[in-house]
Amino acid sequence: MIPDGYVWLVWWIAFLVPWAALLVAFPQHRKPMLWGSAHTGAAQRRPAMGNGRRRWIRLILWGLVLNLVWEFAHSPLYADHGNGWGYVAWTRFHCTLGDVVILAAAFAATAVMLRSWHWLDTRGSGAATVFVGLGLAYTVWSEWFNTTVREAWAYAPAMPLVFGVGLSPLLQWLVIPTLLVWILRRRPASELSKGETA
Repeated sequence: MIPDGYVWLVWWIAFLVPWAALLVAFPQHRKPMLWGSAHTGAAQRRPAMGNGRRRWIRLILWGLVLNLVWEFAHSPLYADHGNGWGYVAWTRFHCTLGDVVILAAAFAATAVMLRSWHWLDTRGSGAATVFVGLGLAYTVWSEWFNTTVREAWAYAPAMPLVFGVGLSPLLQWLVIPTLLVWILRRRPASELSKGETA
């Protein structure tokens, strides 16, 4: 097992190494990858800033609610209920917060890769696939690392496995990000009413 003091270091390495590899492999795209989205024209940037902030808030709130429901729903598939309900409740809330961080990181990483923070509006299903794929790829690594290397949690016998990784967390990171893309691409009722009255 890896000492607890090094766990976050390992997580950061696992998250940053792919980006470093991309920057090294494609030096001609370093500047666009890092700064391209910051240099959009003022005419495009100003009207979308308010919508961008609201979208981040919706991403976090919807991600929090949906992941919290899923975490508690598939709780019986994990082998930690012998530690008491207080421990179980805390770990599910803790995992939910981690899920939201992963969602935000996947959203931001997709924006950097596509050089647009407004990819939900300007890109099609390919961008959504990148967003979902990033979260899913991290989940596969995290589940393997935490169940096999760190042994931070374990599956109950009822958990279906796909190559040693729990099926439920895999479905979680296929269903919830896809649902979030659909939710975030829909205009809130407040914006629709403003458009109708304008």
